[in-house]
Amino acid sequence: MEPESTRIHIVLLGMPTMLREIVRTVIEEAPEMDVIAVLPSGDLRQALDLDPDVLISGGDEADAFLKERCAARAIAISDDGRTATLCEMRPHRESLAELSAERLAEVIRGAR
Repeated sequence: MEPESTRIHIVLLGMPTMLREIVRTVIEEAPEMDVIAVLPSGDLRQALDLDPDVLISGGDEADAFLKERCAARAIAISDDGRTATLCEMRPHRESLAELSAERLAEVIRGAR
């Protein structure tokens, strides 16, 4: 078993039962991944409290999760105070098209 710091912690949120079980099987076959919680739709607060490395959700809950967790802004002002830069972390959405077990595991590994 891998050290805890290198494991990928995953929360499944608001997924239909059959889909959730398929996804869970894929994750359980990857030795470095753990499903730390399976939550019903709408339980976003608990998902945020668990602070997973990856959230896999049904519907649009992934967008809400990212808005709560990653919508950060920082303003960097130059030493002379004349210029500044706004830095933002924003949700990013990319179609994964046809999803296979191998592709799902690859995407989870890359999301960390």
